Amino acid sequence: MKVLVTGTAGMLGQEIESVFKKKNEVIGIDLALKGRNSVDITKPKQVINFIKQEMPDLVIHCIGLRDVDECENNRNKALLVNTIGTKNVALATKMIDCPMVHISSDSVFAGDESKAPYTEFDCPNPVNFYGYTKWKAEEIVSSLVNNTTFPSTK
Repeated sequence: MKVLVTGTAGMLGQEIESVFKKKNEVIGIDLALKGRNSVDITKPKQVINFIKQEMPDLVIHCIGLRDVDECENNRNKALLVNTIGTKNVALATKMIDCPMVHISSDSVFAGDESKAPYTEFDCPNPVNFYGYTKWKAEEIVSSLVNNTTFPSTK
């Protein structure tokens, strides 16, 4: 199986890449990598062209701007990477009918321990902008893949 892992310059992406490499062909990409494996997920044409060229059997999407302070201080970048970038990957995988695993964050919830453990049916309530961008990415992926949406906060 050919597996595309995004975010392989980060800890999670590296770990997932190493596990899948044991029995699969793995292509690892990241914004921070150089050369062929540097794909800017914020640029739709770049993502679509790369995924169409590689034709993976599975995409595991781990790229994310996860520094909470950086997300608060640079909201446009956080939205571009965490939300729009995820949308671009999801659209590209949908175009080639490829399954996508999207790694999100528990930061989409407020952390109310009386609610734990959370499920995908609980209403998100992010307490910071990072969590907000990840929640919006979840909504996009869900709507593209399942034609459903997660509950909204009110």
